[in-house]
Amino acid sequence: MKQRFIRLGPGLALRLGLGMVLGLATLGAAAPALALDLAGAHFDDQIVVAGKPLRLNGAGVGYRFLFKVYAVGLYLPERRFSAQEVMNTDEPRRMVITALRELSS
Repeated sequence: MKQRFIRLGPGLALRLGLGMVLGLATLGAAAPALALDLAGAHFDDQIVVAGKPLRLNGAGVGYRFLFKVYAVGLYLPERRFSAQEVMNTDEPRRMVITALRELSS
């Protein structure tokens, strides 16, 4: 059986590749935030602060050397993409910090 390959020009291949990457990126951005379990810490997808619903904007784990020390979740009314945007708003916000180890003072 003879196989046939279609040869794409460099411009068309680049456009197809960029289109696929952008399409997958927008699918990921449009996905709703769900409850998250991160390193044993649970973060709900939505909480209420001062009578306003806040959504989980992001979460992460803090390391000290090779050890997981804490997990952090940031809740905001609207999705924000930079620290400057978060700090410049006067909206309610909440940061939840969960210690993953015994910490001494």
